Amino acid sequence: MPMQAAIPAKTQEVDLKKHEGKAIMVAGRRSSDWIFSAEIIDLTSPIVTALVKRVFGV
Repeated sequence: MPMQAAIPAKTQEVDLKKHEGKAIMVAGRRSSDWIFSAEIIDLTSPIVTALVKRVFGV
């Protein structure tokens, strides 16, 4: 959804529950706590997810 859309951002929120525990790469335009026009561009394998968690201490 574009940043200037006349509807609340939450109405177009992407449900990420199916990706919980995985590292994902998202493209879009960030504004405070929201990423507008978000698109998931990559899902990692379990080994890369473990590496990301270790590096970033998540």
